[in-house]
Amino acid sequence: MHKNTGHVTPLFQLVTFFIATLLLIPIFYRSLVVFNAREVLPKLTSYSIAATPIYTGLTIHHFMDSDTIKNIVGIDATLWFAYNPAEVKREQIEQFSFDNATVEKSQITYEQQGALEIATFDIQVHAKMDFNFKEYPLDDHRIWFSLKNSVLPPQKYSFVVNQNSLSLDSTAQINNCVSENIKAQSGFITQEYTLPDGKHEIDSSRVLFSFDCNPIDMRHFLNIFLPLYLIFFLTLFSFSFVYAEHTTDVPSIAAASVPALFAYRFVIESISPNVSYFMVSDYLFFLYLVLSLLTFLSISWALNHSVKIKKLIIMSLYLLMILGCAVITYIV
Repeated sequence: MHKNTGHVTPLFQLVTFFIATLLLIPIFYRSLVVFNAREVLPKLTSYSIAATPIYTGLTIHHFMDSDTIKNIVGIDATLWFAYNPAEVKREQIEQFSFDNATVEKSQITYEQQGALEIATFDIQVHAKMDFNFKEYPLDDHRIWFSLKNSVLPPQKYSFVVNQNSLSLDSTAQINNCVSENIKAQSGFITQEYTLPDGKHEIDSSRVLFSFDCNPIDMRHFLNIFLPLYLIFFLTLFSFSFVYAEHTTDVPSIAAASVPALFAYRFVIESISPNVSYFMVSDYLFFLYLVLSLLTFLSISWALNHSVKIKKLIIMSLYLLMILGCAVITYIV
């Protein structure tokens, strides 16, 4: 075995770090720029028979206490219905609600417009969402509110919407999110109940008001990824110390990355959604944990090897990191 034959220069470390960073940019670019929500809207069955139409729409004025990390979205909005008062009663219209949400009604107005009556409700809706966070902190989300009215059976009444049935005021903004692909769709769902005499199906009308929440910043991603990346980079700097002069420092620096990562794990947990499945942030943590362990083992083995061997190890570790990030981003 060769005795200590030199150390890797800081310039080489900086150059490889810069090149690796440039290679990481296109890997994360698509996830940061291209919208890709994993939420699946409830499937609605189209009305198959002619029924009494009830035109409806929703205008969102602003969002209240909305926190996508906690699956909570609250809105201050105006809900309206237009219908033939000879066929639809006010008492029926007022029985609306939203799935998985609480509704507060502050003001109700009725006015006549031709043959139709227009009912307007000023409401506040606090909805519990079921967001998919598997791609956190690179995640995008689709938000929807499911309007229902159990006293208006789809066999007799049908909700009618168009592309303008859902609108957002200029003040209706979720922090660091652009609202896109705003739409409304109507139909009914079939729910199955098991009773003593057998199974029964009940149809129930729905209107889905939905839009995409496209993040416009990288704050959560940078808060999680940059510390992991920098810990890995600083660990590799152990190759740049002369072992003969820093006999105790080199192993300490190499080993310090593991407890540093575990300490930062608590920070990641504090800013991440509370879910039972693995997210991209978890896979990134495990990737850099493995890389740090490999770095420590490589340093222990290569201390007295040539500079060329040490440079090959550094480049190999960076290559593993880039491949790992690519797999996590595009395959996991």
